Amino acid sequence: MLFDPVFQLSLISTGIALLISLVQKKTINHSELRRIKEEIKSLQNDMKEAQKKNNASKTNKILARTMELSKKQMMMVMKPALYTMPLFIIVFPLIANFFADVTYTFPMGLGIPWMSFSPFGFVLKTTLGWLGIYILVSIITSIALKKILKLSF
Repeated sequence: MLFDPVFQLSLISTGIALLISLVQKKTINHSELRRIKEEIKSLQNDMKEAQKKNNASKTNKILARTMELSKKQMMMVMKPALYTMPLFIIVFPLIANFFADVTYTFPMGLGIPWMSFSPFGFVLKTTLGWLGIYILVSIITSIALKKILKLSF
């Protein structure tokens, strides 16, 4: 093999995360999404004030508007999934087939804290399979790409 299987899987995970981030960047109107989020936040503050004053009609109007905006926000965020779901349907079985026996064990003391420390005071090694490696790399890459590409969710 040209590269270590863990490195190959990390590159594939990074590539998929990049592709998904680019699809999100192109299919979502991020300025509109930011506006909706700000309006929902403002409406939530208004609702708190209306609830303090026991104004049920105003609370109901604000709640209806909030639900309408939340639905619009969800539809905007789910749109990229229509484009990326076929990718997962095709790629995940291939990854599972090629990387089924790939594992990575964190060195002693560098494991994930809530999984590494036992109640007995000694550190256990944390081992991840292909899916754990994929998820860990994807989360880290996605967070970085959202900052770099200025994605709003």
